[in-house]
Amino acid sequence: SIRQAIWNVDPGLPVPTVEPMSGLVQQSVAGPRFNLLVMGVFGSVALVLSLMAIYGLVLFGVRQRTREIGVRIALGARPESVVALVLRRGVLVAAAGVVGGMVLSRGLAGFLDTLLFGTESFDVAMLGAAALVVMIAATAATWIPARRATRIDPREALTLE
Repeated sequence: SIRQAIWNVDPGLPVPTVEPMSGLVQQSVAGPRFNLLVMGVFGSVALVLSLMAIYGLVLFGVRQRTREIGVRIALGARPESVVALVLRRGVLVAAAGVVGGMVLSRGLAGFLDTLLFGTESFDVAMLGAAALVVMIAATAATWIPARRATRIDPREALTLE
């Protein structure tokens, strides 16, 4: 109906394609939206893989220190202190990774600016939220091997070679 109204005024006037504004907005943000989706999927996969790695490393460390933990338990260490011992090491590894990631993100600020809209690449609130999520997840991944360490039987631990 818009084309017919324009042609009623001047039949030789070319009429461009008429689209609703919502369609134009959708087309203009399709590329950044896809980039955001891909980055979100990769970020989620990276988080899961890092949690599996932390879990495996902490579990390996607990198994390597079975004799030490068994001696501590035999000498009367409380389960809370054993959990704290294992958690401390796992959280320190995660904290080092978070700090390294923040330094790396600062170095890649120019590249990240091209992918971000409405925020800066070094937004303190966003980096803080990401660091908090990673630290909570890493603590949860460390918690399971730490609880397993409290169930080590001192007699079996001392007879292991």
